[in-house]
Amino acid sequence: MSYTQAIPYTGSHGAIVVGKKGVAIRGLQNEFGCKITSKKAEPDQGRPVPFFLIEGSDVLKVSLAAIRVLTLINTSLSRSEKQLREEINKSGGD
Repeated sequence: MSYTQAIPYTGSHGAIVVGKKGVAIRGLQNEFGCKITSKKAEPDQGRPVPFFLIEGSDVLKVSLAAIRVLTLINTSLSRSEKQLREEINKSGGD
């Protein structure tokens, strides 16, 4: 049996999952024994933003890989928010 999970992302936040030259995504695939691919938005399929498709034969490993991908995307979002706050503070908060 095969299990899949789709993890959406926006902007450049997927880059943290892929890593330089695909190193990060290959590491995740090796760690969890799952296939992880970056997919373009498929609005006709109800997926309006790009997403990572995680596929594997072990539901636990697919779920753990999904959690890791979500954590990485959240890290990227947090960094962007922090950078935006710093820029706002430097400009006087207006």
